[in-house]
Amino acid sequence: MNRFPLIALTLSLAAAATLPSVAEAKATITIKNNDGPNEGFNDTTAVTPVGGNAGTTLGQQRLNVFKAAADVWSNLLNSNVEIVIRANFDPLTCSATSATLGAAGPTVYVAGFPNAPLADTWYPIALGDKLAGQHLSATTAESISARFNSSIDTGCFTGVKWYYGLDGNAGTNIDLLIVLLHEFGHGLGFVGGTDPGSGAFLGQTTDANGNVTAPGHPSIWDSFMLDRTSGLHWTQMTDATRAASSTSGHLVWDGPWVRSAAPGILHSGPVMTLDSPSAVARQTLSQIADFSGPVPVSGFSATVVVVNDPPDASGMVGHFGCSAPTNSASLAGRIALIDRSGCNFTVKVKNAQTAGAVGAIVADNIDEGLPNTMGGTDSTITIPAFSVMRDYGALLEAQLPGSVSATMRTVIRAGSDDAGNLYVFTPTTVSQGSSIYHFDISAVPDLLMEPFINSDLSHGVDLTIDQLKDIGWAIGDPAPPITGRHSLKRH
Repeated sequence: MNRFPLIALTLSLAAAATLPSVAEAKATITIKNNDGPNEGFNDTTAVTPVGGNAGTTLGQQRLNVFKAAADVWSNLLNSNVEIVIRANFDPLTCSATSATLGAAGPTVYVAGFPNAPLADTWYPIALGDKLAGQHLSATTAESISARFNSSIDTGCFTGVKWYYGLDGNAGTNIDLLIVLLHEFGHGLGFVGGTDPGSGAFLGQTTDANGNVTAPGHPSIWDSFMLDRTSGLHWTQMTDATRAASSTSGHLVWDGPWVRSAAPGILHSGPVMTLDSPSAVARQTLSQIADFSGPVPVSGFSATVVVVNDPPDASGMVGHFGCSAPTNSASLAGRIALIDRSGCNFTVKVKNAQTAGAVGAIVADNIDEGLPNTMGGTDSTITIPAFSVMRDYGALLEAQLPGSVSATMRTVIRAGSDDAGNLYVFTPTTVSQGSSIYHFDISAVPDLLMEPFINSDLSHGVDLTIDQLKDIGWAIGDPAPPITGRHSLKRH
């Protein structure tokens, strides 16, 4: 399921005053019912208790799931300041082809407050309150705004509905508890204020001619956004270079808490890294074929060449690899790029191998999730064979016949770079509400804070709690060793 854009945020600059330090307690997270009579959380439609949710009306069950998600987070976080979530369940866009599930985010960003670790830096209000030891906003008592779609219960979106049980047995329906854990994670701090499209910091203003009159401030998020190509954090970059970085495929989260916890969660698996040109240079999600030849531990690199089929009756040239390619000379010593369909995977890869290819990439026919596994048996195939998603295959093909270089390897924590930093989601076209402020979909297993709600997620928060610790929720906790080049300083 797609995530949808965060609710619009406001800004606040808190006054700097000195406060005494106090011992922290488990966070109190309160759900504020913002619905009107007989709708949303107040819907009196009778329902049967389900999956540990004892509510007997639709509104009660919805509110019970919200409280359950709040309880998960309150047991993981410490704060002396109550975190209030303003919550609505309203009819939103819903059709057979697309639907808005809902969204949540901080109601306010704050900077310049007592005990702020970094000066001139925006913090989501819940974290700012925790660090300052008091509620900082004079304009709102709420910390997080959350709004979700009651229309889903009609089955308007391909027949699936919200699942209000607390036991994880959603089946083909949408587990609301998982969605809420994800969205509350955004509200607590898995988010920043920098615009991935323009690279502009939150609070930046311009005049009628587009000239910047006030530069705004970075968010605490930006201090942990490392561009692997330039070696710079987003706090060190210009608007233009941040905007370019947001679609580069080379952006990672380099916080020490996430890096320390990742090896215990991420699996080793097949990884395809496109090295050049810059338009495609990124790590991308892939699957290794059942019949694949061995892949060296260190991986291997070669130039990518698309397979050309013999022309059909109309003179069109396909790239399905179901017969001997007409460009065999160009494939020798290269990695063959092949489209799915037309024949068995083993036939495609064997034809490429016979033509002299040293590896094969098969572009799948799906654009979301994990590429399909390439099944089949052929003991004579000795070259590595990986699959990638269709949109990525199309992106690769668009670069040809120019030079495209790829590296194929298997021993890596899927979703992280060689230093153990987690890749963030940077599709080649900015997706507002999804780009930057999610972990990348190349992570295996799927993580809570990816841009899609995946069916294999549990009611846990995996690396999300470690990301929140990186930005300041772990004050007072023993920190993991800081490795690599990361330091929490303004540059």
